[in-house]
Amino acid sequence: MFTPEGRVSSGEFPKDPKKRYEALVNTFNSSIKARLFLLIPEIGEISAADLEKAFSVTESEAPVHLTSEAINQYMHKNFLPAGLVSERVSPPDGGNLNNGRAYYSLTEDGRKFGMDTAKLILNFENQQTGKVIDAFGLNTTSADSVKPPTLRSTMLFVLSKVRRPMRNKDIMERVGQSVDESTIRHALRKLSENGLVTHSTFGDTTYEICADSTIINLKGRSARHSIVEICQNLSRNNIPITVDNVRNSLRQEQLDRWKTKKELNISLREKLDRLANAKFLRITYLAKIDKKPLTVITKKGRQFVNGLIIPLMAIAGCAEEKNTIHRESPRKKLIREHLELISTMDLEEERKRALAAYCVLAENSFETTTKLLGITHDQLRKYIDMVNLDDDLIAIFDTLYPEEAYNELEDAS
Repeated sequence: MFTPEGRVSSGEFPKDPKKRYEALVNTFNSSIKARLFLLIPEIGEISAADLEKAFSVTESEAPVHLTSEAINQYMHKNFLPAGLVSERVSPPDGGNLNNGRAYYSLTEDGRKFGMDTAKLILNFENQQTGKVIDAFGLNTTSADSVKPPTLRSTMLFVLSKVRRPMRNKDIMERVGQSVDESTIRHALRKLSENGLVTHSTFGDTTYEICADSTIINLKGRSARHSIVEICQNLSRNNIPITVDNVRNSLRQEQLDRWKTKKELNISLREKLDRLANAKFLRITYLAKIDKKPLTVITKKGRQFVNGLIIPLMAIAGCAEEKNTIHRESPRKKLIREHLELISTMDLEEERKRALAAYCVLAENSFETTTKLLGITHDQLRKYIDMVNLDDDLIAIFDTLYPEEAYNELEDAS
């Protein structure tokens, strides 16, 4: 648009809350951008030269200086396209408009959404040890046309809500973006390098102490007795008995005996299986070791979600779970269709209920399954045993879940 004072231009800020969130997370993917944005006056305008004079920030005790040219690039590549800032170019006296001086001012959306976002970014970095760009990455376009800040923040949010280790294809389903698995792997690698997620190749086989258990066949081995005590402590505190939880309960001198975490995990798995054979433990869920790594969010990753991503969703006006978690995933749709199919099968009602519970467990944790079905833990264990001991039911389940009958049950714990 042209005025007597020069040319005024600005992008259009999205109206849809989900698109608003994407615009904000892509634009404010670093504290430098947030600091620069807050230097633009709420009323009036400012030139790039004046922003250069006002801008001063220290990162890692090294001063960062932005030139007028760099500031203009930030404006044209980030704030202007997002519709958060408008630009007025004033021509020099008798000169060409293209050689004019640029002045920047906040749009109405910039005041309403941009300022709160910039303040959130800076407050988060002041309170946390991590930097925003660690989670969001650079504002570049991948081959899938999904910008890294949008993809990574959505992946972190999904991992925080699902609360179980996830395979790459599970994350792809939940994220709902047009991305391939190589893009997911790259994003996960970056998140892992910054300590926001971690990976495991061990399945979460879960054990419990048998009600009538007696410690037998231990042959006086101290290591095994130590594992027994850990299992008893975990059980008393209502913590699932898994390889990971047992490992986390070991003393440091016990951990130091092993060269790698993988070797220790294998040894613990063997010990727990021996205790199960000795009738001290009972396997409540048998997981299959997956060669492909499973991803789980870390404590630092949850800090980013709770302190940054969810508040940013609130600024954008989206219901945080509406567009990601609560959308029916392809696997959930498959579960629903399978339950409808089971209800029409020529089976006794008790066997139908057992098979249905087994299918619900394919998508949910042990605890969630009991709540969804309104049954007790003992009832669910009874149904699991019923299916495991019934070749016909196992055959039906394997038909419903070809090749992945156990992998689909990774979240039971």
